[in-house]
Amino acid sequence: GDALADGVRQMEYEHGLATEMRNALIYPAVLVLAGAAAVVLMFAFVVPRFSSLLDKADQLPWLAWAVLSGGTFANNHWPWLLVLAVAGGLAVWRLQSQPRLRVRVVERAAGLPVLGPWLQDAETGRWAKVMATLLGNRVPLAQALELATDGTSLPDRRRRLAQVTRAVRGGQSLADALEDQDALSPTGYNLVRVGERSGELPAMLASLARLYDEAGRTRMKRVLILVEPIAILVIGGVIGTIILGVILAITSANDLAF
Repeated sequence: GDALADGVRQMEYEHGLATEMRNALIYPAVLVLAGAAAVVLMFAFVVPRFSSLLDKADQLPWLAWAVLSGGTFANNHWPWLLVLAVAGGLAVWRLQSQPRLRVRVVERAAGLPVLGPWLQDAETGRWAKVMATLLGNRVPLAQALELATDGTSLPDRRRRLAQVTRAVRGGQSLADALEDQDALSPTGYNLVRVGERSGELPAMLASLARLYDEAGRTRMKRVLILVEPIAILVIGGVIGTIILGVILAITSANDLAF
């Protein structure tokens, strides 16, 4: 009964976290779509009006030439570009359904500066919660470690935890084995060590899981806070570059006229 209740609480927590993340990404997604639509409209209707200036390409600034050439190419070949975009979207959707590719993507993301620590904290929190549940239901420590490690999705962390499992089977304490593999924070080692000495390891692991869950949620909010300004900067930079290219083309044409 307790194990089932713990499992339900974990599922509810992860569902709430996923919902919170999706809601936070709605506005940046709308910004990206609106920016992409603006770029398409500019290439379709604005830039082609100045394509005649390409006849004087050797006298145009490089940026103006690049923008006008890109707009002309997109306007002349838009059916093929549309097919390419649809094919690319289908390919991404297809690849996303492959577990091996997802594991590789997550592994690469775990090495990034901001996203990586968030993924590591979330993974450690899940591991600690599974360990607390298993030990609380009288599963032997070595078996609990093996089961919790099998449920770990990050390959590097799984390798470290597998080493921890082997060390514990060899007689080393859990806290020392975790510290040797640099698997937790100093606070985590202290909590595990206190739990081992007091006989309250499941409770200490549950506390550790809560700490990592809160740390993961805080890091997630930081990542999501960065998404919006980055999206605005990228979209603004692309649109601004197009506008600057058109302005340079116009001013160059006026200079040539005089």
